[in-house]
Amino acid sequence: MARAGVKFDKKSDDQWQECAELESLYRTRHYDLKLTQKRIINLRLQWQTESDLIGHEQAVRVNLDYDLKRCPTDVRDVDEIIWFNTEPWQSIEEFNEYRNAFEAWRSRKRRVLRTVQDWRDFLHYKREVGLKAEIGVRTNRRPPLVQLFLRCYAHGLFGLPGNKLWEAADFVSECGWPTTAQNVKDAKRRGRPDFGAVSEISAEEYEFLVKAAGRWPGFDYDRLLKPRTVALRGVAE
Repeated sequence: MARAGVKFDKKSDDQWQECAELESLYRTRHYDLKLTQKRIINLRLQWQTESDLIGHEQAVRVNLDYDLKRCPTDVRDVDEIIWFNTEPWQSIEEFNEYRNAFEAWRSRKRRVLRTVQDWRDFLHYKREVGLKAEIGVRTNRRPPLVQLFLRCYAHGLFGLPGNKLWEAADFVSECGWPTTAQNVKDAKRRGRPDFGAVSEISAEEYEFLVKAAGRWPGFDYDRLLKPRTVALRGVAE
């Protein structure tokens, strides 16, 4: 429906054929895809080159991603392409937060929004970046919440023993993130974590905390979470 400025070299007389070409472009596009388009020379270039008002060819990156002016809901794949309903954002701040994160995800990961998996990957990226900023984590080897757990363990906080660093390293390794006792020592150097530092948590991270509480019954992981995170924890995407 929205052409987003896309123009093909040859204009088809059959509108359905043109729709099919646009759909194929949408399905196969990637971040670096560019189309050569004819445009009227802009005023600045016209002045700098002392040119007449003429047309010229320009390579333009194809951008067919949703602009996030409304919040996607009920996100799903239909015929291998993302579909969703929308609702208003709660505030302009929420819109800017998601829009800025989406632009960063696209450029840094060189990705486009084409399937529901792309949307999930974006949400994961947004959560990880936000959580890293909240708790001061830099490593990508383990999720930020797992790295925060190592800091808590090393400092003996929130009911964790604070000794036998190898025990914490083995536990995290068993959960799928290879970790050594030296990694736990390095986490300790990041300093003591703040109370209620985490505002977002995934189902996988919640499951990790539950396992940790089972291993160390005195571990009060609620102390790490902000109130609204406690209400949302364990909710699958």
